[in-house]
Amino acid sequence: MSDNNLSLTMVVPGNPVPKGRPRYSKGRVYTPKKTKDYEARVQVSGFLARLKAQRKTITKEKVVMKMMFCVRDTGRIPDLDNLIKSISDGLNGVWYKDDKQITIIHAIRETVPKGDEYAGVHMQIYKEPEETDDTQ
Repeated sequence: MSDNNLSLTMVVPGNPVPKGRPRYSKGRVYTPKKTKDYEARVQVSGFLARLKAQRKTITKEKVVMKMMFCVRDTGRIPDLDNLIKSISDGLNGVWYKDDKQITIIHAIRETVPKGDEYAGVHMQIYKEPEETDDTQ
């Protein structure tokens, strides 16, 4: 992908938090507080990165995400798919209108030592390049 398609880069500092399973109480479904708090942190980080890059929310185009999750080794390593979901949900309405626009995800989960300051999510998002007809 060329730099022309690069929309945004950002880091969400701190140990990544996986998307928690919905909870049920008193006949209602709710998102766990830890998940809501982390998604809010992702949203703020994404909003600040978008402002710094002077970019608008991608409203129609398909997007590609590249993510590197640097997770502190606490003995319990979260599932990669749940880590991805907390980021994609947190960036709804910030980097893109809706996470259904995401067509390709490149994701890596690495463990870092418990006190490592590199823990966090390091990511880029691109507009998916449009296919061209090269047969003409």
